[in-house]
Amino acid sequence: MSKILLLLIIGLLAGCATIVNYEAILQSHVSMHKDDLYKNWGIPNQVAKLSNRETLLIYHKQYIERHAGYMRVTPETHYGYHGGHSHHGGHSHGYTTLQYTYEPGYSLQLSCSTHFILDSRGYVKNWKWKGNNCRAVKSHQ
Repeated sequence: MSKILLLLIIGLLAGCATIVNYEAILQSHVSMHKDDLYKNWGIPNQVAKLSNRETLLIYHKQYIERHAGYMRVTPETHYGYHGGHSHHGGHSHGYTTLQYTYEPGYSLQLSCSTHFILDSRGYVKNWKWKGNNCRAVKSHQ
């Protein structure tokens, strides 16, 4: 349960980092010459010439996000009565104990692979992406 809560918090902190924003950036590169694409994205991880004289450029990023374990401390208050029932003159007392629960750490593998297809003249024709971390804060337009 705490992993789900942590992921929700991370999602909220990421705020406006969305797939929609990432796709808007990719769409803004359609009709862009490969030289300008290289200026924005750097050298691709892979380049492949296709049989129809188009070129496939692949940009890939991947990393592991590690989340440390932690100790959760929960106070528990206990009440009791001494000397009989409280409504018959006994007195109540209470004490608090601490419950310790270890929440283990975990790792998330994050990746994003972005593909651009260039036409025979070197202009971006279309794009696609795949992965669990293809997000952007805002469009670069």
